[in-house]
Amino acid sequence: MDKIIGIKVNKDKAQETISKIKEENNFNSRYKIIREKENIIIPIKKITSDLNKNNIVEINNPEKQKEIGLTYKEILKKEINSKYIDNLPSSYDIVGDIIIINIEDKEFLKEYSSNLTNSLKKIHPHIKVVLNKSKEHHGTFRTQDLEWIGGENRKET
Repeated sequence: MDKIIGIKVNKDKAQETISKIKEENNFNSRYKIIREKENIIIPIKKITSDLNKNNIVEINNPEKQKEIGLTYKEILKKEINSKYIDNLPSSYDIVGDIIIINIEDKEFLKEYSSNLTNSLKKIHPHIKVVLNKSKEHHGTFRTQDLEWIGGENRKET
């Protein structure tokens, strides 16, 4: 279970406090700010002498920020053997809450489909389904067969 510390301040003083904490390089940007009715809780790295100790709170299971500026390949590099990474496509399609990607390496998909799904969901939290293009276009309407890789087991939005 993740635990971090934060400082609870009234919304009226929020911007001022955030600026001060960032200036001191004490803002914990890995986690989201928590909003309550009258207050906000700002995640901090450490307790410093200039902070009001009465306003320090412990946050259980804080919500993490989305992985900003990273690609799914960079996230995957942290988890799997890098020999596969160079052969993965850089682009994919997003249709509603579905990502459609074109990965030809079936061995990679068999072994790392959950890692792939998780890395794509870190970048696009709204995604519920990850599909792979499995064959070339065919038929009058040039449709394409898709295979489920991860997420909810469906192929329609």
